[in-house]
Amino acid sequence: MSARGAALGSVPQEFEHLPGGALVHVKDCVHRAKRRQHIVPVSAKLRRLPLALRQQDASELRQLQDDDTVVDDRG
Repeated sequence: MSARGAALGSVPQEFEHLPGGALVHVKDCVHRAKRRQHIVPVSAKLRRLPLALRQQDASELRQLQDDDTVVDDRG
């Protein structure tokens, strides 16, 4: 299921235990990735998105931004 489907009211089964069975907007929360201390992070070159998926991906991202599910913090 896409995140767009979740935003429109159909909640994935693994989240049904949440209050009201719905996902809620969380403000002022910054996700920090956990990593094992002995592993050194490396930079890898990003793979390009296939042309066939770019328009679909852009419209999905725009919808998530309009729903305030994701926020563009690039400045």
